[in-house]
Amino acid sequence: MRGGAEHLLQATAGPELLGPVHDLLARLWADEPGVGEQDRIRFETAVAEVAANIAEHGAAAGAERVSLRLSSSPDRIRAVFEDDGAPVETGTERPPADDAERGRGLLLARAAVDRFSYERDGATNRWVLVLGDL
Repeated sequence: MRGGAEHLLQATAGPELLGPVHDLLARLWADEPGVGEQDRIRFETAVAEVAANIAEHGAAAGAERVSLRLSSSPDRIRAVFEDDGAPVETGTERPPADDAERGRGLLLARAAVDRFSYERDGATNRWVLVLGDL
């Protein structure tokens, strides 16, 4: 990784969020061609799952604005999502029934990266995903 790349997306919550998130990831990879395929897949999985969660559940809970900042340094890649939706209850995610078709998104995101955190800061939800040395 070369490091030093930073990209910002500001969008509205809802299904239209997902395309621009993938576009932003493509711009990050263009700036960071040395990131291996396995690491790209892990990071994209986590980012896509959190984005989908915000697009569906955040929008339903009143989120209107979403920002995503992707950044890299020589030893890590970081994503920070912020939205203005209702507080999110995390840390209690349990795997859904084996035959369930939904409910694994945040579990997948958490498993895909080296650091996954959520915090409520005033009226803002903040999700931080990090791949690489801490």
